[in-house]
Amino acid sequence: MVSFKIDDQIILREFEASDVDAVFAVAVKNRDHLKKWVHWMKPDYSLESARAFIAASNAGWAERKSLPLGIFRNESFIGGTGFTSFDWAARKTEIGYWISADEEGKGIVSACCRRLIDF
Repeated sequence: MVSFKIDDQIILREFEASDVDAVFAVAVKNRDHLKKWVHWMKPDYSLESARAFIAASNAGWAERKSLPLGIFRNESFIGGTGFTSFDWAARKTEIGYWISADEEGKGIVSACCRRLIDF
């Protein structure tokens, strides 16, 4: 399992099937905050949407197409980041991220992105 310790409280790690309830809850809590930034926040976002996201995330890494990671503070899910796609021929990728509105402005996303760039 891929994981990165950011500091004493924050860790990035691959999603597990057991994360589905937390992912769903944080996404729905942040619906209005997220819908202007991410394409997947639709009015019909559901527990099944979160389940499908986790399955696709794990498949993407297994196939070396992407590396989606959860951002966790003391084991509580607070957002997501990772490499959205790999272009192995061009040796490039993109970093995507989102974080709960109440975690913004704390430098968490910046620290996570720095760690991913180092990786």
